[in-house]
Amino acid sequence: MRSSFLSICIGVLVFGQYHLVFSTGILQDFSQIQAALEKTVMPIKQTDLDIIAEKNGYGYKAANLFSLKQLLKIVNAQINVRTHYSFIVPDFVAISSDQTQKLLLSRGVDVAKQWQKIIHEVFPDEASKTMVFKEKHLPQIFFTKLNTLIINPIKSTFNAIAEDNKADLRLDQQADHLFKKLIKEVGEKNQRCMVRSSGREDTTELANAGGNETVANVMPKFSSISRAIGIVVGSYFSEKSLLQRLGAGDTTIFDLPMMPVLVQEMVGEAPDGMTPEDAIPRCGVMFTEEPEGGLSRITNYEKTSGISVIQASYGHNEGVVNSIVSVDTYYTIDSGYWFPVIRSKLFRLAPGAQSGQLVRKENPASMRKIPALSPEEVLILSVLASGLERFYQRPMDVEFVINRKEKLIAIVQARPIVHPVYAVQHSYLAKIPKGAFAGEVIGAAGGSVHILSNKTDFIAAKTIGEALSVYQQPGFNRSSVECILIGKHAPSTSHEATTFRSESKPVIFLSDYKRLDSILEQNGSVLVDTQRGAFVPYQGALKKLKEFISENIVVTGWVQYPIPALLSLVARRGMRHFFSVTKQASAIEGLLLLVNKEYVKKE
Repeated sequence: MRSSFLSICIGVLVFGQYHLVFSTGILQDFSQIQAALEKTVMPIKQTDLDIIAEKNGYGYKAANLFSLKQLLKIVNAQINVRTHYSFIVPDFVAISSDQTQKLLLSRGVDVAKQWQKIIHEVFPDEASKTMVFKEKHLPQIFFTKLNTLIINPIKSTFNAIAEDNKADLRLDQQADHLFKKLIKEVGEKNQRCMVRSSGREDTTELANAGGNETVANVMPKFSSISRAIGIVVGSYFSEKSLLQRLGAGDTTIFDLPMMPVLVQEMVGEAPDGMTPEDAIPRCGVMFTEEPEGGLSRITNYEKTSGISVIQASYGHNEGVVNSIVSVDTYYTIDSGYWFPVIRSKLFRLAPGAQSGQLVRKENPASMRKIPALSPEEVLILSVLASGLERFYQRPMDVEFVINRKEKLIAIVQARPIVHPVYAVQHSYLAKIPKGAFAGEVIGAAGGSVHILSNKTDFIAAKTIGEALSVYQQPGFNRSSVECILIGKHAPSTSHEATTFRSESKPVIFLSDYKRLDSILEQNGSVLVDTQRGAFVPYQGALKKLKEFISENIVVTGWVQYPIPALLSLVARRGMRHFFSVTKQASAIEGLLLLVNKEYVKKE
């Protein structure tokens, strides 16, 4: 495998030298911390997670958070002696699927009975069920019945409970005590709650990222939380959730969905307040293994690649995971070195006064163009990445919120990174000729050359969210889609990017995303190199990929590690001003060496 991994390492090493100046403590101790975690972190058994999630019915999001508390005690013991930061899991209460079903049944809503009725009516035999998996399609009548017989009654029931001053959630004694305690404490802090799904998602086989609802900024009142629970429980039966599960190959699609709920303290800004600059939270997502290149999968290594990706911004994390705000990206390697891609972050999402509402707020001008994370925060998260992989024995997807003023890093979610088994041939174009144009790869989805010959071969949309909406429209032929083009940059760790990756659909950012229509009309077809984000107009006879390979137009394997050749360099001392450069790998290497040489002279 030929790789431009060297260019990444050079960029990382150069920045590593800078960071030795500004963060001497934790970087010098990085290898010692990792060694200590190797000795002190014992892997959790998958069966222990299954008992919490499946047998006890709390779902995998809750199971992962329960177990994460154990891990963070060990990690904190190692980092507290070297830094002032600590990891926490915000307080939460888990409501089991069984408790939810019993509550609904007591109100006359028999979800299990209605589910079986719908399945029997719409899919009367095994042949009709088999066709669903073959075509990856669910008929619209299925969703119509679900809305009428299950989703609407669920929401109506919880809305009625919210209006009834004498009603409760019929929790067991311990859960009821914890629930009331959480509401009281969150209210005293002038904070809000997150009401989240926790079903058969976040597993080693299925992420279903964004498929089920999360209601943010919920007032710590019984009525507000009850309404939010209705939204979350209803979402298990939604078109989006079921289609994403089907697209990801979930074979349990005809089983009654689990219906647990997680009520968690929301950390971050106070609702609808004027937040001082030093109190604006940092938020983001960390993939402990960079998911696109996946060296562990390319070369069949047992260990992960050692490259983690952290994407961060300001405010509430819904902005990051739903591709709403701009993010900084930090690529780290397990020796403690890293390199950043810094973008302007003009606005953030913050809790509004109304329950369940997030509002857009402008970021202070002084914060827009500087890194969202400090060097110390990047390295501490890298320490956590090592601990997570040791604990769960697999790469993990983590959501975090940082309170820099209090030196707290809240981990609000941890789930396995689901690596799809790509049914594509890793390949790239032997030459990039004149007339080609390039975008930026958000997700390579296996790194294959794709051939576009008509408008049905791709989706072109302004945002990745709009592209996913088109992709998930009823009756849309998803199997014909070769790639996704978006006109606005999106985080590679977002829910939308994760969903497309799980279905082997590459996503490329192209500012002039409508350009392909006219090029297809002029040339007939376009070859897309998804490893490098290159688009090559092609006027010859239409061929299959294997024919291009046999003619040496396309080469099998990997030409480079499929992350953007984009990085931010220090413009002057203090790491406060950045500029971005996009070049070929060799040009970047030379530029980095030159900048490093000049920097050393000035020092």
